[in-house]
Amino acid sequence: IAEDILRRKPPDDGKGKGNCKHSSVIFHKNKQTSVPSTLSPLRECCLARYLHEDYRLIQTMIGGNNKNNFAGVAPLVGAHPVIKEACSWGSQEQQILCQSDLKSMLMRRARYLDQSLGSCSEIVTDLDN
Repeated sequence: IAEDILRRKPPDDGKGKGNCKHSSVIFHKNKQTSVPSTLSPLRECCLARYLHEDYRLIQTMIGGNNKNNFAGVAPLVGAHPVIKEACSWGSQEQQILCQSDLKSMLMRRARYLDQSLGSCSEIVTDLDN
């Protein structure tokens, strides 16, 4: 089954790119919500802190350890070994892109995830100065 999944390719849109949409795009097109399209820095920080364990999972997928982690996020302890192989599929180029995408997710929220920088209010105040 796993080999079958690895052989699958996303549908082609005729432009050489897969025709897959991110789940957030699908959600916002199907729901009439009053959720703002962008979050304030304070809300973004609070959300990143709330999702801290998810960012730890991403760190684990990258294969980092406590000495080599991004954004001050420690990997999960005792995670299943297959999680560390998240980017071991496809060609060498696809593996590098996968690693880069995961690192980008962490680095985009690095200032919010690093608990040593203080509370979200302190971080946002520092950003304004």
